[in-house]
Amino acid sequence: MIVETKVFLFGVFATLTACSEAAGSRNSKDWDYIVFTQHWPATVCIQWKAEGKGHSCALPKEATWTVHGLWPSKNNSKGPFFCNASLPFDEEALSPIVTELEDLWINIDVPTSPYSFWRHEWEKHGTCAAALPALDKEVKYFQQGLTWLKKYNMFNALFMEGYPEGNALTAIQIREAIKKHFGKMPSVHCYKDGSTGKSYVFEIRICFDKSLNQIDCPKPMSTNCPDEPVEYPSMDAVSKQFEVKGKWLLDLLRIVRWIQWITY
Repeated sequence: MIVETKVFLFGVFATLTACSEAAGSRNSKDWDYIVFTQHWPATVCIQWKAEGKGHSCALPKEATWTVHGLWPSKNNSKGPFFCNASLPFDEEALSPIVTELEDLWINIDVPTSPYSFWRHEWEKHGTCAAALPALDKEVKYFQQGLTWLKKYNMFNALFMEGYPEGNALTAIQIREAIKKHFGKMPSVHCYKDGSTGKSYVFEIRICFDKSLNQIDCPKPMSTNCPDEPVEYPSMDAVSKQFEVKGKWLLDLLRIVRWIQWITY
């Protein structure tokens, strides 16, 4: 009986500890650096299509990496996440830059709402980044992502270093190409299709300190990519393979959303 009681109490303690840590992760505003993540839309589309029937994709008008998010991060742990519930997502706040967002911070996952992706990124990460005066408003956070995307153009960097889309390359080659082009070490991540076993270039992450100066990513070697070359699929090939919809579909969904709003 004593042993059972000890086991029970240990289980309760472990559960309470886990809950406490989770709450701390959600509420903490203490972080060390920002991870700026770009993802390759063709791979995002491949992943989205693999995750469910009826999924379609809306790709950018031209071949370009697009913004995934700006993620405040700690050196030795994950997060923080969902830092400030008093900063709710406001669609209207993005109206000055919404056209750029639809091109460069595009929600590829159709038929999800055009704003659902941005809402998720703001609530999970933006409310933590808002601890900095430079990112303390929703429009500042998203504008910074657009600014960094234009300055740190991964498509051009890889192309100029001899790695155009439609080829296979290793994570090490990508890391070295980006470091050579931009001067700091990035982190590279891949997506593996469970049904085919193929791996694809998915994300390139670069890092910034709290003054928004680029730094070497603290965990540049942390990657889920295999040692062998992975596919860097071309946008045209993916568009043809999946009969991808154009940006017009996002515009249509936005119009439908607006009609729904004015009729409530």
